[in-house]
Amino acid sequence: MKWYLMLLIKCLLLCLLLSACSGGGSGPQTWIDLPLNNATAPMAPVTLMAHSSDISGVKQIEFFVNGEEIAAPKTDGNRLESRSQEWTPTEPGEYKIQARGISNTGEKGSFATAWVTILDLVPDDQVQIPPQVTASVSPTTTETATHTPTETSTIHPTITASFTPTSTNTPKAEVIEPPVIEIDTTDPEVLSVSASPDPIYHEVCGSSFDLVVRLTVHASDNVAIDHVGGTWSIGGDSGNYILDPVGGSQYQKDFGPFSALGPLYFVGSAEDTSGNWTYYEAWVTIKNCVE
Repeated sequence: MKWYLMLLIKCLLLCLLLSACSGGGSGPQTWIDLPLNNATAPMAPVTLMAHSSDISGVKQIEFFVNGEEIAAPKTDGNRLESRSQEWTPTEPGEYKIQARGISNTGEKGSFATAWVTILDLVPDDQVQIPPQVTASVSPTTTETATHTPTETSTIHPTITASFTPTSTNTPKAEVIEPPVIEIDTTDPEVLSVSASPDPIYHEVCGSSFDLVVRLTVHASDNVAIDHVGGTWSIGGDSGNYILDPVGGSQYQKDFGPFSALGPLYFVGSAEDTSGNWTYYEAWVTIKNCVE
């Protein structure tokens, strides 16, 4: 009887140990870079972009729209991976965009979610301008001819005939070619990206430690930069951000302090006024004040 109890206890301990080991990883952490949450877009192809991170590496990133998988591109298996996918909405409305990473060990992470509203609008670069037609009307020319034969006798009275032919010139239409509209298709140039200092420290470490990181992006465009921004992520926390212009084609923002430890990722894009964009990324490490 004792050996039976000992065997049962060992089995229970083994099960607890295995469940603890398997429960240590929750799968890759994923966040959506594009579209931004609660964004709006016209009826046109939409670029979906997501990042995923896992200590064992990420081999695949899945994309879903309203719960239906639309793509699952493979990656290079690095610790931090990103993939993008083009999706064309079929009708206006609100759509639920989701992304999920799969680790090199086959473990699936939790979903990252963003909502996008598709408007019943046509993008500016797809609007067709009809040619302008100007009608030039020439004045009507009227010609009148009169013929008066006269016959006189003692029996028949005088007969007079009048004939008036009229000719009208048809107006000619003059076609004016529509103006040529030049569309900007050049992406902005991201000259440099920096996140400093690295590392920064946990919020409980006090004022004698660096608790705040500054993200600086130097970007330029042949027309004009509309905004520079994206998402940040650490542990289970994430959020969106827009950098502030500080002059000299530079954009900055301070982040922190943070309550989590580990790598703090920044991903984003510089977008111009025509909708062209260029991607960037950066990261720092948040440490404990006593290690």
